[in-house]
Amino acid sequence: MRFVGTFLGKNIYTYDPKIKCSKTDLSVLISDFSRTESLRQICFFSKQLFDKPKENLKFRGVPLREEILHYLALTIIENCRDDNQRHLNDVALEKALKMCHYLVDNRYDTNPEQAINTLIEISYNQFIFQQKNYNNFSRNYYIYTSLWNKLDHNDICILNEIESEIGIPYNYAIIFAFALLGNRHGHFWEYGKKEIADINYRTGLSLTTEHHRKFISYCCGSYDEITSQDKKIPTFIRFPIINTKISPIKNKGNVYLIISQQFVHDKLTTGLYFNLSSRFNEGGKRNKFKEHFGHVFQNYVGEILNFHLNGWEIVLEFKYKKKNGHQDTVDWFAKQGDKLILIEVKQSSIFIESKYSPSNKSIEQDLKKTIIHAVKQLETTKEDITKRQYKELIKFEGIKKFAKLIIINDPLYNSNFLIKSIFNNEIKYKDFQIININDLEYLLSHKNVHDYFFDVIYDKKENNNETDFNEYIYSTINDEACDKDFLQPIWDDFWGKISTIAPS
Repeated sequence: MRFVGTFLGKNIYTYDPKIKCSKTDLSVLISDFSRTESLRQICFFSKQLFDKPKENLKFRGVPLREEILHYLALTIIENCRDDNQRHLNDVALEKALKMCHYLVDNRYDTNPEQAINTLIEISYNQFIFQQKNYNNFSRNYYIYTSLWNKLDHNDICILNEIESEIGIPYNYAIIFAFALLGNRHGHFWEYGKKEIADINYRTGLSLTTEHHRKFISYCCGSYDEITSQDKKIPTFIRFPIINTKISPIKNKGNVYLIISQQFVHDKLTTGLYFNLSSRFNEGGKRNKFKEHFGHVFQNYVGEILNFHLNGWEIVLEFKYKKKNGHQDTVDWFAKQGDKLILIEVKQSSIFIESKYSPSNKSIEQDLKKTIIHAVKQLETTKEDITKRQYKELIKFEGIKKFAKLIIINDPLYNSNFLIKSIFNNEIKYKDFQIININDLEYLLSHKNVHDYFFDVIYDKKENNNETDFNEYIYSTINDEACDKDFLQPIWDDFWGKISTIAPS
């Protein structure tokens, strides 16, 4: 790989496989090899990438990326057979990976008019694997098992809905998922009574072999199911595990392959959110799950702000009276002396089809429903504070410096650049910043953050307006300064009694 520069603070590397080919060339190359045995090599690479996400892993000099592995895996599934006993040798595998690099990189549209779409598609195919799994798991677990039950007017029993979606209780699914994520081989069999009894002994749970079978069913697909799936969304998001329907060892049943360790994890975090949202989709009408989740996520943001920003005044949204009725403020105010951060909280940015099959129309439609609404809310609240006409806003009259922050649950990569570019003519003030919840949690965990949190938000707006917070934080704040973690007790609470299974 060759470093060629930066874009919005992100290091850009290129790789030239020094090969040109067609999809047919790749299919012909790999068709002589065993399907299941070839996929086992993909599983091995996937495990390496999951365990070492910050390393630039290579095979015989060829860079390994999940996107490349998934492309090769799907091609193997479509073109190889299990009655062929030839193993995919290193020379052929190296060539196949190079072909995949060429084919994947050349499928992106290089038309300048499609630049935004291409940027989004590349981002979600690559950056999604850089998220902090520990944060995602702990946050989702806390939201569903604790915060949800504190919601006023709650008419969704979320743990029952999760069990209905997965087929087993949420905590059972977590145990099985992390057991798979610790799997060193990339393949496994259904647990027998002995394995289940061992897990029950160590956890105090009452798992059964049927529970394990149902969890696998939630995550896996057969070769036929995988090849027939709509390709608008990457295949292995839905089916990160393959049921080979092959029994290479007598009396052990079918062997399963873990094509993507990351997507197994995501089935219980981001994937679970999208599945539950779909369950409550009434065809354009209100979605009760999303309404409830929005309130719960807003409350979560309030909790971490109060936890980390000692000495600040954190104020929840309220209504104030205007000529045309009552007006909502922003979701949260974070006040320190004469400085104020206006905060809007959004659970979504763009929806799943716009991430992987983006179009100008779908992206704009999604963002108008989510981020643009937040931008307008920030503008309205700030303008009304500065007008000094509304008695409910008197508490903020002494403010001398403002910052505007939009916090999103579902990451939108390059968001500060994209929003201000796509809606350049529609947004009056571009003085807001967008941060995803992972980056906010990381920023807040730094030592003495209460002293400089406002300055970080304000300085970024002034000097790095279009970069993501991920790059900005790493370039400006000492990584070793983290000393306080809201999520750590949640993580410890769940895994405390499961030390032999718990991830390190």
